[in-house]
Amino acid sequence: MIVGGSIHAGHHQRELVAWAERHRTSLGVVPSAFFTVCLTAADDTEESRTATREYLDQFVERTGWTPARSTTFAGALRYRE
Repeated sequence: MIVGGSIHAGHHQRELVAWAERHRTSLGVVPSAFFTVCLTAADDTEESRTATREYLDQFVERTGWTPARSTTFAGALRYRE
């Protein structure tokens, strides 16, 4: 199972975190992956890589679910849309 969410104001959405907490046991017994989409990942700096890693680490800590694989994708903010 692949699960993903975006970062808003420095956090994953509460609904996503709550969902992962509720389903962490079943997520732990199937092949699973998690991705985060955030603006920070658009910068190719050590500081940005550290920040995006922290988003993933905080998610794992809060939910109790450790996916087999995880990654972060750069997002976009379109001010006119």
